[in-house]
Amino acid sequence: MKSLLICFLVGFLTSFPGCRSQTTTQKSPEFFFDSFIMGWGGGFTGHYDEFRISVEGSISKRNFENEVFEEYGLFPAKEAQLIFKELEELSPRTIFLEDPGNMTSYLEVFKGEQSHKITWGGNNSNPPEELQKFFDRTREKLKAL
Repeated sequence: MKSLLICFLVGFLTSFPGCRSQTTTQKSPEFFFDSFIMGWGGGFTGHYDEFRISVEGSISKRNFENEVFEEYGLFPAKEAQLIFKELEELSPRTIFLEDPGNMTSYLEVFKGEQSHKITWGGNNSNPPEELQKFFDRTREKLKAL
């Protein structure tokens, strides 16, 4: 009789949602941009390095010989979120700069089919200081992979 009462009590208590442990899935923050491309190069050799980084953290490197992006690496989710948060704070869609030079750097942001490209390296202008710092930090993270 006691075991029947205990089974009834356990079943009764666990049938309430408030008594169960609830799991929540953490949703990734929403960013305006889906991905971005950053690249640099030129000079005597004409060699460029170009990387596409997705909001999920996947990284592809462009193979210029056959014009495709090949899998390169992955930023951890938190690292990717920090990169995209910093990128959005720079408001790159409001920066209008197209000044390639002998050694050129560029950043192109994508949202669906829309894109906006910023190019610098010429003698006429420099990118905003915070954009250059973002570019340099992200490039170092890519090189470290």
